[in-house]
Amino acid sequence: EYLNYMFWVDAVGVIPFGAIAYFLADQLGASSETILVLSLLQLSRLARLYRIKKLFRELRNNLFVNLLTFTLLRNFSVAVIACHVQACIMYFLARAQHFERDTWLGPLLYKSESSFERYVTSLYWSI
Repeated sequence: EYLNYMFWVDAVGVIPFGAIAYFLADQLGASSETILVLSLLQLSRLARLYRIKKLFRELRNNLFVNLLTFTLLRNFSVAVIACHVQACIMYFLARAQHFERDTWLGPLLYKSESSFERYVTSLYWSI
């Protein structure tokens, strides 16, 4: 049963589309806008989130896990995933505009900030 359906979902989620797109864009001399759009292929990794649903279904029926603990863990996980996706979307939109001053993220950043610091700022504003 796994080979008929879920194997292909896992296979698509594991393929490094982002790295392949960057390599091809570099070889073909693509512009930075093309590379930015190709970076959206990394969203294919979200296909593997179905495993979380299966994990929570198994934990719900586990006698060793308190129902309150399970509910808190499940709700916290959903909130973290939703905030991460929203932060990535906000970061992508600001990056598409080259972090200029007229974007939502531009005035909040210093030029010397790393990508991680920009992501953390996006995460802060997505909450």
